[in-house]
Amino acid sequence: MWKAVTCLPTLLALCLASACDFAAPQLPLRLDQREAETPFQVVPDSQRWVNAPAGMMTLQRALGPQAEQKIVLTNATTFRGENVLLMRARGQDPRYVGRLRLEEFMRRVGGAPAPFTSISDSSLQTGEDALGPYFWTEYSTGTSTLCVLGIRRLEPGSWLPPEG
Repeated sequence: MWKAVTCLPTLLALCLASACDFAAPQLPLRLDQREAETPFQVVPDSQRWVNAPAGMMTLQRALGPQAEQKIVLTNATTFRGENVLLMRARGQDPRYVGRLRLEEFMRRVGGAPAPFTSISDSSLQTGEDALGPYFWTEYSTGTSTLCVLGIRRLEPGSWLPPEG
């Protein structure tokens, strides 16, 4: 009997230990994992980052230190492709300051939209205004349909990003 009583604490400790579950520490998700797992949410038009009177819907998602917003625009054509303003705000990380890297940018936004799937650096035209350089390319079909893909990269301090 005494032998059973002296084994009781050991038996209880084993039962408690077997009921515990070890949780490995969660590592922060990489940006591509956050992009794959984070859906866009509809937000009120009053939360748009830019003025877009033709916008039909505003979608937004938080990607850790970054945020992304899409403003869906009307499309009066039957031509394949989206009419959308896509914007991404990033913190002031020195790795991202400098010239536009088109291939990396297109990979980050899920590829170039139709009809610009074969876009390259050489197909871009460039301009500059008070906010800095911008890039665009055009695609024309028929006599009345002109598609434009425009890209602008704003350096920190060029505009007031969301949430400071």
